[in-house]
Amino acid sequence: AYGLLLYVVNFQILGRTLFPWFTNPMGPNQGFEVFIHAVYGLMLVPFFLTPWRRVSG
Repeated sequence: AYGLLLYVVNFQILGRTLFPWFTNPMGPNQGFEVFIHAVYGLMLVPFFLTPWRRVSG
């Protein structure tokens, strides 16, 4: 879910409002971008599920 949320914020909100290239049909491949953002989010799962340890020093 994190990767898909990142895609929506980056490509659909910021990209469309700040960069006209994202609205161009010849712009980025949206299917690939959704897929790769979902994969990125899945790769972050172990880091989100691992409990944080405090290092005292």
